[in-house]
Amino acid sequence: MKLIRYLVKMILLYICFPFCFIFPKNKKIVLFGGWFGKKFADSPKVLFDYSKKNNTGYKTYFYIKDKSLFKKIKIIDNYKKAIIYYHSLKGLWIQLRAKTLVCCIGPESDFNPYLFGGKIIILYPHGISAKTPKEDNIQEDVWSKRYRKMKSLYSKFNKAFYISPSSYLLDSFMNFHKWIKHFYVQGLPEYDVFFDNDYYPDVVSGIRKQYSYVFSYLPTHRQEGNVEFPMKDIFDFDDLNEFLIKTNSLLIIKKHFYHSKEKNITGYSNIVDVTNSNLELSIYLKASDAVVSDYSSTAFVFLFLNKPVINYVFDLDSYLKNDRKSFVPVKETFFGPAVSDYVSLKKEMMNCINGVDNYKKIRDEYNKKYFDKSISYPCSEYFFEYILKNVTNRCNINNFISKCRNKN
Repeated sequence: MKLIRYLVKMILLYICFPFCFIFPKNKKIVLFGGWFGKKFADSPKVLFDYSKKNNTGYKTYFYIKDKSLFKKIKIIDNYKKAIIYYHSLKGLWIQLRAKTLVCCIGPESDFNPYLFGGKIIILYPHGISAKTPKEDNIQEDVWSKRYRKMKSLYSKFNKAFYISPSSYLLDSFMNFHKWIKHFYVQGLPEYDVFFDNDYYPDVVSGIRKQYSYVFSYLPTHRQEGNVEFPMKDIFDFDDLNEFLIKTNSLLIIKKHFYHSKEKNITGYSNIVDVTNSNLELSIYLKASDAVVSDYSSTAFVFLFLNKPVINYVFDLDSYLKNDRKSFVPVKETFFGPAVSDYVSLKKEMMNCINGVDNYKKIRDEYNKKYFDKSISYPCSEYFFEYILKNVTNRCNINNFISKCRNKN
């Protein structure tokens, strides 16, 4: 059965990719997508939103694979005709005609995996992270591995760009994303929301007015979500809720997308689990005073904002052994105290509430290391006014990129 699936995929790839490569495209059509077509979030979403509020001169669409999500978003007035569904003739047509695809995971993941030939691909990563992506750790059967290698080979025929706010990590990204030739240091549009006072102001102010201090717990996934996240093993929620009540604080929990089908934490006045909320992660981050993280890219967001980070690394050894590797020593991604048990965590949370911040100088140092100060925010306008115009013009590419992989 695996052999048959492999042969079918390969035949489709051999036929569709060359066809898509020669199919006439419209430079003014930009297709956004992300998170395997199952989420409406991150930099592609922020850029898409910007295009609908401003006259950019481009026809923009957002690609959705999840039918229930498609139905929820399509009814929003500003989006109606611009949200396209994977299993539709319009979805096929727009992807064929679009010259530029903007994604956060990869073109074969966020769009139709057979129709990305001859495209300009702009990859905005999901935040900034020192963790190596999935392919470096994945265990595959021989047929899946051959199919992925063929897709990667075909991807090299596209004009692909990787955008990163960190020149420090750029060489590591280049070594991993071998199918991408062009790398550019520029801001992440998903960070624009922190400079926009009109971005869900009622939600943010509602949280801020009710509580004196707000924590967010935003852990990354474990083994791609194939094992349940041990939430109840690492917290004493009854005790924690009492602690939060006494300090008039709130804990917002948002598990990784891969763990979204697991049971939420409920029944507590000062603990709210928003894992399945349709609101974006950035809204909760904007409302938070401190973040409890682990190996997640959310720690880098709070490093960017220069707010306190507590690293709750209860499974450090097993994580490094069974989950992800790191581009840099993992301790270089801890921008605050690293604790491994609940009692120590609560102590550090109290320090945050009391205004004790012993790691500000460390954050300042890492902030300079990981984020280029030449980048200005907000940067969505820059994407449409400069990046898009340059990547669609061969003469301007050398002025645009920060680093280019040698053809050899």
